[in-house]
Amino acid sequence: MVLSLTEIQLKSAAPSFHNNHALLQKIDSLPTGPKWEVVEMSVEGEGLAGDGTTVTETVELWRCDPVECVKELFSNPAFKETIQYKPWRAYTNESRTERVYSEMWMGQWWWKTQVSRFDTHG
Repeated sequence: MVLSLTEIQLKSAAPSFHNNHALLQKIDSLPTGPKWEVVEMSVEGEGLAGDGTTVTETVELWRCDPVECVKELFSNPAFKETIQYKPWRAYTNESRTERVYSEMWMGQWWWKTQVSRFDTHG
């Protein structure tokens, strides 16, 4: 369903901005994460041009530095209660014979990689 401007006005939509410039200012004031950068790349296609050469196209690759992405995630207070650093073991039964593997920190690799001095849940 697409609403026309008239329908939106009749339904008393009251945006918090009065024009495009004000909207863009609100967008620019949002918190930002790692810087995006664009790299132009030339890629070859499967087809041939009229002169018999391979068709090439210039495309844009947008990317962020993955280390900066991880820093952003670790420093974001919104994730304070959900990011897990130490290994954790969970079991499906009281005899602890069946492990649960639902998160990365529950796996053997994480367990072996971390320092064993942590107080773990199991």
